[in-house]
Amino acid sequence: MFWWIQSVYVRPEERGKGVFGLLYGHLLEEAKRRGGIAGLRLYVDHANTRAQTTYAKLGMKKSGYEMFELDFVLG
Repeated sequence: MFWWIQSVYVRPEERGKGVFGLLYGHLLEEAKRRGGIAGLRLYVDHANTRAQTTYAKLGMKKSGYEMFELDFVLG
């Protein structure tokens, strides 16, 4: 079982201050404490290089999966 980090948003004025790192560190320690967790995952927009750099610095790696979707516009 993987834990998913969903819909992360850090206000622009708080970016670069370690906000996500604190969240990530807490989840990582909790997953290790509970046991039976295969890892942590999240989605990131391909153009959000700043976030990708943050995730890489925390030890995360690209998973090798691509996402496919079909969007429906409700009108």
